[in-house]
Amino acid sequence: MTTSFNILGICVLRDIFSHHPNDGGYKINQYVNSFPPLFIYENGIPVNIDRYNKIDTSDIVSNFIKRSILFNVNRTVFDYIESKNSDYILIDMGLARVDYYILENGQYCFGGYRPLYDRMSSKGLFPPIIQTKPFNFLSTAEIKNRTIAYCKKIKSLYDIDKIILFEIKNSTLLYDSKKESISSFDPAAVRKAYLQNEFIEFCFSVARKELQGCHVVYMPKNVVCDAYHPLKKGLLHFTQEYYDYGLESINIITKNMPRDEEEKALNALRKDTEELYAKKYFGALEKSILSAAKANKIIKRKNTLLENLYYFLTAVYKDNIDISDFFTAKNINTIIIYGHNDAYTYIRKQCSQQKINVIGFFDVKYKADHNDKITDFSNISKETVVLVIDFVDENTIYKKLINLGFDAYKLTEVIDWLYKNKSE
Repeated sequence: MTTSFNILGICVLRDIFSHHPNDGGYKINQYVNSFPPLFIYENGIPVNIDRYNKIDTSDIVSNFIKRSILFNVNRTVFDYIESKNSDYILIDMGLARVDYYILENGQYCFGGYRPLYDRMSSKGLFPPIIQTKPFNFLSTAEIKNRTIAYCKKIKSLYDIDKIILFEIKNSTLLYDSKKESISSFDPAAVRKAYLQNEFIEFCFSVARKELQGCHVVYMPKNVVCDAYHPLKKGLLHFTQEYYDYGLESINIITKNMPRDEEEKALNALRKDTEELYAKKYFGALEKSILSAAKANKIIKRKNTLLENLYYFLTAVYKDNIDISDFFTAKNINTIIIYGHNDAYTYIRKQCSQQKINVIGFFDVKYKADHNDKITDFSNISKETVVLVIDFVDENTIYKKLINLGFDAYKLTEVIDWLYKNKSE
């Protein structure tokens, strides 16, 4: 008998199946996207479904999105899921990264597909949108409580061993198979992706704890997006390797092996996928950097930037160097980072896994994150260790910090130390 699934979450979960023939040999019963998980368990407003369905919206959204937005407004997501039983349910917390529309009745709704809301409002079916709110406007305590409430609803529908929780986050790297090159999304999209990923990570950590005993599939490192994805370019539209990873993870889970064996198999699969991505796409990344340098697209002192960036990428993507190992070896528990770029996000993730606290970042262009007020060196405690990851001019920044009395390290010297001690 074919194993069946219901899905609550972002497009990636459905793509895991649709990117394989015959949905990978599984049956998808119900799937809902485009709803706010932190609010969806609250009461909604009644909508005349017959009138709603008769209104032509084919010029602005697909029928699937039209249906999902209806479930989001009248809060019938769980009713729809319950209407057809399945062997498992797949969920993730990626939809929590989306901003909110506030309707005139005070209801918080999924903040996408504005033309659909406006059309339905003009027909008297939805209250008008009166305001938008960013995805992270809630307090930490309320985000936690609402994530727990959402998970409790999931547990009321499925036994814990029938719930599969995926960790899915944005990737900011885009692979162009025609040019065999890798580039980044535009700076504004990248900055928002970082904020969204941190928010998703928090919600995921809460959900994982609340759903203790469920099956968990973690996000591999090194995942890149596909410039020619069927759903167009996007931060969550990955290359085929990710969908193969997702399907094989499901294959492992549905074998119903002992949980310790399942976790071991999933961990091995994730490591293999990380290595596959690193080996397959590292050459394209190197080529892209070299091409940018030759085209004079890299800012002044491009040779220093190229060398330092290539050294970092080689270390973490090709040689699996973990920057946090340096701070663990030195008994350093808290750091702050000078520089805000892809390396900052990558290193912060490594440090969090080793219980090393990264209290934020600072440089001449940005305020610190987490609402800190660090905008210059004078506001930083001299007791705080600083890691300098400025690829253009780390020596100048490093010398200034040392002269001011800080305990500072350059990223390149940290990598030097890690290579040396890895070989010993």
